Amino acid sequence: MVQADVGRSGGNDRRPILVLVGPTASGKTSLSLELARRFPLEIVNLDASQLYVGMDIGTAKPSAAERAEIPHHLFDVSMPDRPLNAGVYAGLADQLIAPILERGRWPLFVGGTGLYAKALLFGLATIPEVPAAIRDSIIGRMKQEGSAALHARLAEVDPVTARRLPPADTQRISRALEVFEATGTPISAFQEEHRFQVPRYRYLKLCVQWPRPVLRQRIVERVPGMFEAGFVREVEALLASGYPPELRTFKALGYREVIEHLEGRSTLSECIERVTLRHLQYARRQETWFNRESDSERLAPPFGKRAVEIAGSFLEQA
Repeated sequence: MVQADVGRSGGNDRRPILVLVGPTASGKTSLSLELARRFPLEIVNLDASQLYVGMDIGTAKPSAAERAEIPHHLFDVSMPDRPLNAGVYAGLADQLIAPILERGRWPLFVGGTGLYAKALLFGLATIPEVPAAIRDSIIGRMKQEGSAALHARLAEVDPVTARRLPPADTQRISRALEVFEATGTPISAFQEEHRFQVPRYRYLKLCVQWPRPVLRQRIVERVPGMFEAGFVREVEALLASGYPPELRTFKALGYREVIEHLEGRSTLSECIERVTLRHLQYARRQETWFNRESDSERLAPPFGKRAVEIAGSFLEQA
C-alpha cells in the first residue's frame, strides 16, 4: 500500500476524500456501489460528460435505481449547451465536500476524466483570460485548416504540449494555441510553474486496471448494449430539443458518430463499429494518463476485496 503517497496529508485542507478512477468500461460504477454499501460514502461524479442533462446512455450514467440507493452528486448539473470546464468542476466539487463530511459520511469521487481529478486534487495553473477575439480566431482556423495543421503550429510554439496531445485532440490543441496567442507564453510553461505538487485535500486514489485484451473485450461487448438501450433515440431527442449537432459537449464518446448516422452518413452497424473504435481509443488514452500517475493504488481484478481493505485502512485514520 502506498499510504505515504496515496493518503496525502499535505496541502490546504486535511479533510479526507476518496477518488476512484480508471478507463471506460472498467467497472467503476459497480465498484463504487460496492464500497458505498460497505462504508458511509456518498458518490460524486468525476466524469466530464455525465454533468449534462439528457446525456445518459452514451455517458453510462449510473441508473436511476443505483442513484436512489446511494446518494449521488454532480450528475445533470448543466445543460448540453452550457459546457463546463475542469476549473468550474473543481469549484462545484469543493462545495459538496464539507456538507458530506458534516453528515458523518465521506465523498467518493468516481469517473475517468483524469484532468478533472487533477483539478480537484491539486487545482489548476493560473492562466490569464483569453480574449474572445483570439478564441474565435482559433476556432475559425481549426475549421478551415484542420487539427493536423494546428497541431503542427502548436509543435512550433509549444513542443512540450504538442508531444503530449494527439493531433485529433482539437479542444486541447485549440486551448493551447489560444493561450500562446493571448500571452506569448506556452501553456506548458504555466503548468510547469504550477506543477500540481501541493494537494488540496488528504486523499486516497484507487485506480481500476484490467489486462488490455480483457478491457478491449468489455468495450466490444458494452457498446452494442448502449444502442439496444436507446442511444440513437437519446441523441435524436437532444437534437429535437434544439441543440446543434456541432455542440462542443457532443464530442463526448459516440455522440458525433450517432449524429452522423442520423444524417445518413453511416449505417447503424457502421455507427456501432465507429463508436466501439472511439471507446477503444479513449480507453488507451486513459490508461496512458493514469499509468503516468504515481499517487494511486492500482487495483487488479477482482477489485472488491482489495478496494475494501485499502479504503477501510484509509478511513480508519480519517
